[in-house]
Amino acid sequence: MVWSRVRPSFLAAVCGFLVGGVSLARAEPMGDLGGADRLVVRGPSAETAASLRKGLLNDGDLYWLGIPTADREPYLAALRTRVPLALEAAGFPEPRATVTVGPGPDGMEAVLIDIVAGERLTAGAIRVTGIPDDVARRLVAYLQQPQPPGDAVPETITLADGSEKVLWFDAKGEPAKLGRPKWTPGEPAPCGERCASELLGAVAGFFSCEGYLSLAGWKDPWDDGYHEAIREHVDLEVRAEGDQAVLAIDVKRLPARTTLAGIEVNDGLRTTPADLLAYLGLDIGQPVTAADRQAWLGKLRLSGRFIKQACRFEPGGDGCVARFQLVEYKRAAPLDREASPEQGALLRARAWLLGEWHAGREIRVRATNQRENKANGPWRESLELITGREIGSVVKLASSDWSCALACVQGMAGLFTDTSRFEGSFVADWAPGATLKLFVDPQDQRPGLSVGWGMATGGSARCAFQIEPVTCNAEGWTSRRVGDDLVIETTDADGHQELWLDPASGRPRKLVYVAESNRAEILCDSGAGLVAAAVADLRERAGENLADSHRPLSSAARFALANRSLFGDALWLATAKTTGTELDDDAIARWIESLQAAVDGDGFAAIDATVAKGIRQLRDAVATDTPEGLAIPVSTAEEMAGLRAMMASRSAGMTAAIDGVPVARDADDRIPPPLAGPSREPWMGRALGRKCAAAAAPALRMLEQKTGRDAAAVAAARAAVLMACTADHAAAARELARMPAASLWTPELESLCAAFGPQGRNLDRRAREALAYLHGVAGDTAWSVAAYRRLLAETEEQHGPDHREMAKYLHNLVWLLNQSGDVTEAYALARRPRATIAWESGLHPPVPARLKRPPDVAKQGDAKVKGPDAGKADPRKANGSPSDSSPAADFERWSGLQLGTPGARR
Repeated sequence: MVWSRVRPSFLAAVCGFLVGGVSLARAEPMGDLGGADRLVVRGPSAETAASLRKGLLNDGDLYWLGIPTADREPYLAALRTRVPLALEAAGFPEPRATVTVGPGPDGMEAVLIDIVAGERLTAGAIRVTGIPDDVARRLVAYLQQPQPPGDAVPETITLADGSEKVLWFDAKGEPAKLGRPKWTPGEPAPCGERCASELLGAVAGFFSCEGYLSLAGWKDPWDDGYHEAIREHVDLEVRAEGDQAVLAIDVKRLPARTTLAGIEVNDGLRTTPADLLAYLGLDIGQPVTAADRQAWLGKLRLSGRFIKQACRFEPGGDGCVARFQLVEYKRAAPLDREASPEQGALLRARAWLLGEWHAGREIRVRATNQRENKANGPWRESLELITGREIGSVVKLASSDWSCALACVQGMAGLFTDTSRFEGSFVADWAPGATLKLFVDPQDQRPGLSVGWGMATGGSARCAFQIEPVTCNAEGWTSRRVGDDLVIETTDADGHQELWLDPASGRPRKLVYVAESNRAEILCDSGAGLVAAAVADLRERAGENLADSHRPLSSAARFALANRSLFGDALWLATAKTTGTELDDDAIARWIESLQAAVDGDGFAAIDATVAKGIRQLRDAVATDTPEGLAIPVSTAEEMAGLRAMMASRSAGMTAAIDGVPVARDADDRIPPPLAGPSREPWMGRALGRKCAAAAAPALRMLEQKTGRDAAAVAAARAAVLMACTADHAAAARELARMPAASLWTPELESLCAAFGPQGRNLDRRAREALAYLHGVAGDTAWSVAAYRRLLAETEEQHGPDHREMAKYLHNLVWLLNQSGDVTEAYALARRPRATIAWESGLHPPVPARLKRPPDVAKQGDAKVKGPDAGKADPRKANGSPSDSSPAADFERWSGLQLGTPGARR
């Protein structure tokens, strides 16, 4: 054999195969194998099998490993790893599981999981040795009670009835949820190495709260050697005693209690270490605990002086150094000054609002604004918000000549006007959620209001109401008494503000803002039944409900036409915000006429039938998996790698916000992403992107179960998550390319767009362009070529041959033809001169070497190169004129089509 003739790539593949790094077998896609109906779990009991099956279906990472276009082997390998871990966490100390692919109960190909679980243990006693009895009792209670996250900050809220409630907030200021107890007697006992590591970390957390901060060798949970450092001091074992498991903890030796050796703060602050020592009441040399650190951060947050606060302990001197990372609010008073009476009043008002909210009472905020319009006279507008934690929200908007309202409450959503309403019920087990947050942006130091809404499973509405203490800044405010009320006020260049409060309770009565040409007033109160009363009043005033579940789109159009003056303004505003152009009255009139004609001519009948069918499927679907799903843990190594990635992102972001240094990339080289080959870095980072994608998986799984795994809506939703969370455009394109293009953009949708005139035709063209692009990325060149041919013809007919869109469509069509082998046509089209386009607008940035030329053209080119003038200098270079290799002309040329921008090369 002549080794010099063997291709190097072949040798590399053989070597890779021998070391187990490369498989020469063609990867087999998942297809339908990842569907819920293709997962069969067979075990010793129906309950255990059903719980494991539900847990697997709810696992986000497994979902993305099992999407139709993914490879089978990573999905099956993940099952073989995680199924035993899940059974160990559910109380089975020595489970065995086999994962194969074979015929299911219905004869179709399925994933078969056969488990031999063995005896199941329940959690029994916790036996602690090596430490005093009182400390041992506290350790047992710690393990049997829910605990907040490690970075959570406490805040005590006084409820309306006078009782107190402790709330926890994470590093972003969001409400933090308490974790499940690590050991609950009578419940399944956590077994296995993975659970033992988690229990060992909880024990280390307890001793950190007791003041033994060096127990883990000053390592964080995401550091290498964290558990090994703990095992030098503590032995932990889960022992079987009959049908129960005993948690045995032997403390071999404890390090000395940690004392405070000093305090450090980041640069550029008014706050000094001495200020922190005085404000927090600390002394150098005093004992400190992890619980003390969280209490310090909570006190700094409630001071209203800082936008962000963080602290970590590091070894130093004879104890530890508390290193604070703070973002000061520059408009607030320094920490070494006492809080003003006005700031104290604002903080009491905040405490009253949160106390009412967390006591379960509904909050109502009514805002009015009176403006003097010299052209049309006075103008009055108002907004009323009524919201409850587990009820929902109602928003009322009104002006001098119109009013409308939006209600999103338990089981119902509706839009109300003075003449009609459009109201419908939610799908079973889906409920609305809303968030309202007052905060100060750490970048521009300006107060802001964040409002969010969405849908969640669980059947109960969830609303969050949050006010950061830093928003209660009162620098420049003064106070006075008016009767029984305390009035705090300020005057600046923008106008005069007054806040009227009850001095005893802190209840805010009203906020008044007066400027040169307008006066705004905000009233606030609380009570029970406010949301229900508002919805009943809206229904009575609006009258008939125009919503029709059998004709959803037509009924929505009728509702819009019945309120055309209101929605004409909304259409004008939406167009101005999204496109930067404003529609004139004639354009809006044409849109309304087109919509009226489509409704009168029953032009929405086909879409109505499709949408109504989908709604019925969602409402009629009943979940079959009723038992609680088992938690599907990952291995300790995977968890540690994930923690490293998340903490690297968080610490880098915090450092960038404080010190202005560049943000480091995620330190995530250990755990492979569930999606292979992202085409670029996700905007939110790889670690957070994967977590967001995993969080979206249960909702996508539910959508699959109710509409079908191969439904166009499911494919579009999967592709959207892939593009937004993982930046894997190729995987998103493969998902969409599985669907016939006609199911994603139906003829009914084309006809609907055509009914709206030129604007509608442009929307139709954009949609088909996006589908052609995605099919081209996925390799479906035949459909993409046909789509681009049609787009070229339509655009040339509508806009002429010199339109910029023609160049883009021509670019993509030539590249697709070249890739599919139609070299002659591709070369002929490429020679047509067109406008210059940026390479980002095409499927691929082609370079001349990638363009395959027909054989006869290639021979002509070779003859030119070998001609008698081939070796002569170019006269243009002698004259100083630009050439193809000069910087001025340094852009990719493809015959007559110029690709890229001058001076840039990809």
